[in-house]
Amino acid sequence: MHKLSILISTYKERISAVKDVVKHKHPSLSYIVVHQVETELFQDEVQQLCHDRPDIHYIALEGSGVAKSRNVAIANAVGDYILFMDDDVTLKPNIYQLVINAFETQEKADLITFQIADTDTGALLKDYPKDIIVHNRKTILKTGTIEMACKLESLRNSRVCFPEYLGAGTSLPACEEPVFLSRLIDKKLRLESCPQVIGYHPKLSSGKVFNTEEALLCRGVAFRQIFGVFLGIPAICYFYLKNRSKFQLEGKSSLSSLFRGYFMPVSK
Repeated sequence: MHKLSILISTYKERISAVKDVVKHKHPSLSYIVVHQVETELFQDEVQQLCHDRPDIHYIALEGSGVAKSRNVAIANAVGDYILFMDDDVTLKPNIYQLVINAFETQEKADLITFQIADTDTGALLKDYPKDIIVHNRKTILKTGTIEMACKLESLRNSRVCFPEYLGAGTSLPACEEPVFLSRLIDKKLRLESCPQVIGYHPKLSSGKVFNTEEALLCRGVAFRQIFGVFLGIPAICYFYLKNRSKFQLEGKSSLSSLFRGYFMPVSK
């Protein structure tokens, strides 16, 4: 029977929310909880979480950065498939079978993106593809980590990891997901979508605005990483023109901030 590991990233006091993510049990399902915490705090919460749960592997990790947490979880993952998850998602009770069935049906896929619905209404959080598609560099721009499951062997063989200079907990607080996925595309892995809801998340804020320079810098960095030196420039221009009404950066040029990110030196 195929084994699935669910990799959960959490931070400080958010460890108390993880109990709602790990409530579903299956003989071939395990959880890896990476808890970013700087001291021996929250020991009671950790003990309650792990009590009589041999299917939970708890890892305390110093420092911040969700991408760093994801990479540690990958390094400690076991089994055939992994599903990335946060501490504020309610998974469907048959989560194991949903993921396994998708990979058995979509045999060529190395990574599959699923759908997440609103916790309160059950409505889809995004305009997801209605049918199975093969992802490209454009479609991965709207993909969130909690939608992604992967063949562990394919990921390990690719030696791809999340960019630790991007994402929540860093000075460039977004875009780690599409850069990660673009690296998999570079390695010729096959990324597909599956029109299946696997869990529920509180509704995302609508009408997103870009009102900090960091929000634009990280996108400039990401466009270069995803599209390359030459195609990254027209990608930035297209993004700027499409989202002009959402830029609310005071005292600075939003376009200039995007290009500052594009030319920012970062690790590949």
